[in-house]
Amino acid sequence: MSDLHRHYYAAHSYMGLNYTYDSPCWVVYAFDTRQERDQWVRDHEYNQDTGNYVAKAVSARVASQIAPDLRTKSLHARTDNPLRVRHL
Repeated sequence: MSDLHRHYYAAHSYMGLNYTYDSPCWVVYAFDTRQERDQWVRDHEYNQDTGNYVAKAVSARVASQIAPDLRTKSLHARTDNPLRVRHL
């Protein structure tokens, strides 16, 4: 089973949530449990400086749209390109 199916994902866009997932403003965060992911989203969903919602929980399918290499590479692989994914 790939890492894609073993994690819960949150997406963060420093520009706000109104951008398509192929925009470079998106980053995916991977969590080992739903509770960790949900708490992170609660803590980071709103940026008071910009007045924008910037984070939300996403499915594995959406996470792979933001970071297409999730389909074929491990989150734990060390590469120069972190696949726009951070594992917390």
